[in-house]
Amino acid sequence: MAEDPVEEIWQEVLASFDDEAVHKKFLTLCAGLDRLGEAGARYRPITADEDDPRREMAKRQVDRLIGLAMQNLDAIKTPPTKKGNLKTIIFLVALGVSGALVAHSLWSMLRAM
Repeated sequence: MAEDPVEEIWQEVLASFDDEAVHKKFLTLCAGLDRLGEAGARYRPITADEDDPRREMAKRQVDRLIGLAMQNLDAIKTPPTKKGNLKTIIFLVALGVSGALVAHSLWSMLRAM
C-alpha cells in the first residue's frame, strides 16, 4: 500500500523546516485533498511550544493555512437566491390552477341548478 502523501510531504517539511517552498507544497497538497485541518493539527504543537526555534515559521504557515481555508469557504458559499426563483413560480402556478378548478366547480354547480 502506498504511503499517505500528506505524511510523505510532512516528513520533507520536518527535514527542511526553514524552506518556505516545502511548506507551500505541503499546504497546497493539504488544500487540494481537503485536509487543511490535518495540516493545522501538525503545526499546532510547534506553535504552542515557546522554546521551539521553528515556532515563528510554523505561525506563518498557520496564517497561510487560515488564508487557504478562507478561500475555500468563499468558493463553496451559496449565492443569494434571486426573486422569482423556481419554487415561487411553481407555487404561483399551482395556486392559479387550484383557483381555476374551484371557479370551474362553482360555475358547473350553478349551471346545474
